[in-house]
Amino acid sequence: QQLAVELALQSDDLELARQWLEAHARWLAWSGRRLDQSTQARLQSRYEAATGHPESALELAREAVRLAEQPRAAS
Repeated sequence: QQLAVELALQSDDLELARQWLEAHARWLAWSGRRLDQSTQARLQSRYEAATGHPESALELAREAVRLAEQPRAAS
C-alpha cells in the first residue's frame, strides 16, 4: 500500500494516491499497528503538498517526525 501511494504520487495520479492512503489508514486502524503511523503521516503530507495544501503538508510532516521519534511498540 505504501509503495502504491508513492507510485501514484510520482505519476501525479492524486485520486489513486488518495484511495491507497485511505486503504492504508483503514489497515492501520484495523491492525492497531503503531509502527507504520509515521509512514502514513509522511505519505499524507506528500499528498497534501501535491494537492496544494502546504500548511497541512507541513503539519503532517511534523507529525510524522514526532511519531518516528517515539519508541517503537511491539506491534
